[in-house]
Amino acid sequence: MVTPLNWGLGHATRCMPIIDGLLERNCQVILASDGRAFKLLQSEYPKLSCIELNSYDIHYQKNGSFVRSILMQFPKILGNIRKEHHQLQELIEQQNISAVISDNRYGCYSDLIPSVFVSHQLAIKMPAHLRWLEPQVYRTNHWFINKFDGCWIPDFDGENNLSGTLARDFDRDKFTYLGPLSRLNKLRDQEQLHDICAVLSGPEPQRSILEEKLLKQLLNSPHRAVVVRGITESNHRQQLSDRLSLVDHMTSLELEATMRASGLIIARSGYSTIMDLAALQKPAILIPTPGQTEQEYLANRLSEQNYFVQQSQSSFQLEKAVKEVPATKPPSTPENNLLEKALDHWLETEKLKSY
Repeated sequence: MVTPLNWGLGHATRCMPIIDGLLERNCQVILASDGRAFKLLQSEYPKLSCIELNSYDIHYQKNGSFVRSILMQFPKILGNIRKEHHQLQELIEQQNISAVISDNRYGCYSDLIPSVFVSHQLAIKMPAHLRWLEPQVYRTNHWFINKFDGCWIPDFDGENNLSGTLARDFDRDKFTYLGPLSRLNKLRDQEQLHDICAVLSGPEPQRSILEEKLLKQLLNSPHRAVVVRGITESNHRQQLSDRLSLVDHMTSLELEATMRASGLIIARSGYSTIMDLAALQKPAILIPTPGQTEQEYLANRLSEQNYFVQQSQSSFQLEKAVKEVPATKPPSTPENNLLEKALDHWLETEKLKSY
């Protein structure tokens, strides 16, 4: 079973190379998630069994502290993690599951079968006024991770990695580096059809707030642009003007073709998006989700390294950002076989069967 967290679409999309690798090794794969991640997996792998898991039921505020909101909901989140764990224990018997790969679903571990946790965020960043909480948050995060038999990190080792200090400086006994994971590596660059491709994702209501702001500025700009809304519930396409189109959702191949045919990308600074941009070698404008300290850290770090342009959602200025893009160069991710080695070693070590 491969089970990504439903937090935007990034956890699901970065699991796709893992899913593909397991299928190439003739493994029988069951997918499990909830919400938009669940719908995305269903659409990308229609022939695979897909099970809807208990939701973490996290609510996001339009205004106010994002971290404070999450801390206030922590008891409820813990309860839903326990429900998720009990649900997995039942599914193991019902579905004859022999192992589980969990991307940031903390309850998907078991003492009955091997389990692996996938994450790049081993050190969780807190806002400045809550920095004193980081040691306790770190210990809590690793307490959960240690319930799994191992942890896979979708990044390289060393100081020149993509995730910075999020995935460094820890006890490495249970950790394996997979190299950056991207689903967008099946096509070659194409003739430019769009000046800008904006790819939206992440939790509501911030996704919709950014969409409204982007559309307003794009409609008043000379740029040929396409906005991919990241709405998996529907597949509507609209032509808002002769230069601007709006698409609810695209398959992986459609999205890759569109991004490769675009001059630059506008997106959140989620880690999965950054891996995609590095794989595509596309210039980009990164807009962190307000209050998400991980995205703010990544956008700031990559901007300081001159890889991408960073702008805040509240003060986003399209034309100013576009003018800054030529001075940047995206990070490169050299080809590697770390994922293949990790899968082969895991299947052999755990004596997991291929079907």
